[in-house]
Amino acid sequence: MENPSEKNKSAYPEDSLLGLTVYSPVVHLFVFLISFLLNIKFPIQIAKNEMLLPVGLFLLFLSPVLIIWAQKSIAKFRINEKDPSTARTFRFGPYRFSRNPTYLGLALLTLGFSLVMNSLLMLLGTIIAFHIVSIFIVRREEALLHKKYGDDYVKYKENVHTWL
Repeated sequence: MENPSEKNKSAYPEDSLLGLTVYSPVVHLFVFLISFLLNIKFPIQIAKNEMLLPVGLFLLFLSPVLIIWAQKSIAKFRINEKDPSTARTFRFGPYRFSRNPTYLGLALLTLGFSLVMNSLLMLLGTIIAFHIVSIFIVRREEALLHKKYGDDYVKYKENVHTWL
């Protein structure tokens, strides 16, 4: 017979990064949907400026490129991490410029949508989602990375900004 306390345990250990990977996209999607629905009911423009559309479209193009680049780079890191003869470096791909390029890409994606839609509520939703990810996900993830990689990760943090 299954112990009820065992049933309630997470699928991932408490110190697992995998337990975090889904949260940022879910936060951005959830806040985006709420702000999108609020925008339909209460449309408030950011500005009466035609420049919002091209900037928003540029961000909509840039953000998936950044996300895909980050995901391909992290896949290479995971392969190299298995080989003990390779030096542990975190500065590769977009991780040379940002410790969180995937999360940054998600924020740029929602920002792009808010600019294309010229929606103040969607812009506020983007800001809220960004802060939720910064406070509740990035901080925990960085603590786990510090625990896992120690001084190597601390040196990386000293040289690469959280976002840009």
